[in-house]
Amino acid sequence: MLDELKFKAFLQEALNRTPDDDQMAVLREIARVAESNEALNYFRVGASAGSGKTTLILFAYALLRKFCGVHSNQIVILTLNTRISNKINLEIKAIENKLEEPELSDVCAYT
Repeated sequence: MLDELKFKAFLQEALNRTPDDDQMAVLREIARVAESNEALNYFRVGASAGSGKTTLILFAYALLRKFCGVHSNQIVILTLNTRISNKINLEIKAIENKLEEPELSDVCAYT
């Protein structure tokens, strides 16, 4: 079961932000599936500009890495533009730097 207080504290430290209620609902479901050993093959994030898609992706990455034990080489993030994939990769490095066992050699976001 996801410890939401620890998760939010980690996000605040790593990214200086925490999920809103809608984002947290999605993250709870990702955690539930990951913890139940169901196949979490992919999830798709689609919404209007400025709605928090990139932030949700970063939150999900942090969740999978720190709280679900998923290795970075098991995560692939596809974006529709290079600027966003570069931003995600920079933020992923910030997340990895806060982990006990960082995996900094893997690039996760691709255009």
